[in-house]
Amino acid sequence: MNNIDNNKARSVLFVDDETTICDVAKRALSHGGYKVSVATSYEAAHDLLDNGGFDVIVSDYRLIGKNGIETILSAKEQYPLIGSVLITGVGNEETIIDAFTKGGVDYYLGKPFRVDQLRSAVALALKASDVRQMAESFTRELEKRVEEATSELREKNRLLEIKEEETTKLNEKLLVLSVTDELTGLYNYRHFSKRLAEEIERADRYNHNLSLIMTDIDDFKLVNDVYGHLAGDMVLKAVSGVIIQSSRKIDLPTRYGGEELAIILPEIDIDGASLRAERMREMIQNQLNHFNGKEIKVTVSTGVTSFNPSIKKPADLVESADKALYYAKKNGKNQVVVAGENGFTVVERENREE
Repeated sequence: MNNIDNNKARSVLFVDDETTICDVAKRALSHGGYKVSVATSYEAAHDLLDNGGFDVIVSDYRLIGKNGIETILSAKEQYPLIGSVLITGVGNEETIIDAFTKGGVDYYLGKPFRVDQLRSAVALALKASDVRQMAESFTRELEKRVEEATSELREKNRLLEIKEEETTKLNEKLLVLSVTDELTGLYNYRHFSKRLAEEIERADRYNHNLSLIMTDIDDFKLVNDVYGHLAGDMVLKAVSGVIIQSSRKIDLPTRYGGEELAIILPEIDIDGASLRAERMREMIQNQLNHFNGKEIKVTVSTGVTSFNPSIKKPADLVESADKALYYAKKNGKNQVVVAGENGFTVVERENREE
């Protein structure tokens, strides 16, 4: 593709051997403002690519003849800067590794997928493509300047190193921004949903422990009403800081929505998760009391649950933790409640202000 034109509709080539999926994808992406072409085979996709360039190619892995990775590679041979998304229901590690290494795929999307996930994947692939285009433009300009000053070979090398470093940092920043909540520094809801599905699948397949903590700041609306939204933001960031501080590297602390926060805890059973939640509740109650000279009492209510055979999908685990959280809110706040087979249990604690 040529230089980025934000006023022009971005074009997407969607490849899947199922016409129903092609029709759904075309409608969903067209409603998102994209110009969409569809193909049901490698050969048909190749013909479309020969007739014109695309900003993004989205291909299913399993196609008749050549697979999706080979289809994307063929597109990249013609258009090296094109964005790419691989869709597959296979889901094995070898396929994913090949997609990102051999195929240079920008984003991976598992089947089945929602239309909003498809749109997000295409948007991220476009970002990656735009970054490459900006980098290429920058490189052309840099080479021109180097040619005008061939006697300054040392300066040329320094500029090339700077270019590579800046491009790497830009890619890293885009990756971080795509999964992070800007205010709190926690992971965002989209990343949470993706990871929770993955962790549930892993726990179910390998019979591993998996727990979920859902936390809500008590009387947060009152804080905003009395002290203002800036104070509310400070409280939210401070509580998030405690959560980050008390999380392991493999945990996923998340801003679930508004003042509700969540933590995915791989390899931790219900007892371990309850202990973690209670320690976190106590830290928040003891540490977060003053903001800009104002004394603001900050407490949280928390629901805890763990994966079990009755959990069929991520929404079931979230619902279980959320019900425990609601029970904590309804029955006094500033407490941790565990959802179990026999109902709800309030975790005992020493440090509680009545």
